[in-house]
Amino acid sequence: MGAASLLIALALSADHGFATLSVQAEARAAAPLAGGLPTGLTPEASIRPALDAGYVAGTLRATAGYHPQITATSFTALPAVLHRAQAGLEWRLSAGRRLLVDQSLVFGQYDASLGNLGEGVGGLPPPALLFGIVDYLTSDTAVGLDGSIAPRLRLRSALGYHASGALSETAQERIPFQHGPRLTLELEHMATRRDAISGSLRLSADRFLTMTPRTAAIAEATASWRIIVTRETGLRLSGGAAGAVSVEDGQAPAPFVLPVASASFTYGVPRVRLSLDAAYSPQADAQSGRIFQRAGVAVSSEYRPTSQYTARASFGGTWSLSEETLGDRTVLGEASLSWREQPVEISAGLRVANAQISQPPSNATEARAFVSFSLTARPGPGAR
Repeated sequence: MGAASLLIALALSADHGFATLSVQAEARAAAPLAGGLPTGLTPEASIRPALDAGYVAGTLRATAGYHPQITATSFTALPAVLHRAQAGLEWRLSAGRRLLVDQSLVFGQYDASLGNLGEGVGGLPPPALLFGIVDYLTSDTAVGLDGSIAPRLRLRSALGYHASGALSETAQERIPFQHGPRLTLELEHMATRRDAISGSLRLSADRFLTMTPRTAAIAEATASWRIIVTRETGLRLSGGAAGAVSVEDGQAPAPFVLPVASASFTYGVPRVRLSLDAAYSPQADAQSGRIFQRAGVAVSSEYRPTSQYTARASFGGTWSLSEETLGDRTVLGEASLSWREQPVEISAGLRVANAQISQPPSNATEARAFVSFSLTARPGPGAR
């Protein structure tokens, strides 16, 4: 904590420092649904204090943040505490080149119940989202280089390491620990002021510490076209192929090839914003380490009639298209209305989530009404 304390002290006392303090509190009423009707009601509450600080010195920029989450799902038990910490370092090598170092760490008691599908940690797939509160850890470390290598040509690269999984022996039977390296390379060419063409390569290999250890690896190559259609509208299309393999210790590997595709659409004017994302790609199952074919879609919209009021609506879902887990899915919809007057924001809304899994067979739906309050402050003479 010594380095973090020093960074916060510098941020609060120096002209080149910056800091943000915030807290968000949310009260919820959760109700499982059967036949479209609630079958019970459970009060819940959570609080999320957050501290972000940074310091800029010449070509170096350092940032750190701590965002714990405290969740109470029962008034007769101790609340669950989830710790979230992150740190970053940016070094400007030249006007158009940056060296980046990032570390994020999440550990503690994670509320993986159905109504929190939109707040997943570590990309948990559908089967891991029906466990209630579990002791969980995820860590991501990355070193990257981002910059121009020629006129209209930009290279982005990142080398990292990922580790995640349950911490308790009981939970590890359902969410085993996994770890492995990551590599991302992307070369982008700005063909015109409106068009950009890029090619990317993503490699990952994970070791799953299941009862019989398993290794899963995915190599994905794609080509993308990004275009600014109008001042308000943007479009991105990607396609390619992925080679994947998942093998238990002692078995012969049997790699296979799958198509990869994604599309995104954005529209924005001063009072209205809309986005749509769809993707199809292979993914390693966090429970077994086997590769499954995943399709996902996400839609979000925002309407701001005045500077104080904002209406938001979103929908997202993932589906398994593999034969063994065909039909497994998670779906989450949310609608809310918020009022904001700096530094305060108050929101109220409704979340509805559904998850269906085949092993073990389960289908559950839950609705959560919520009211949240947030307060943000930027203290210190260097705040901006």
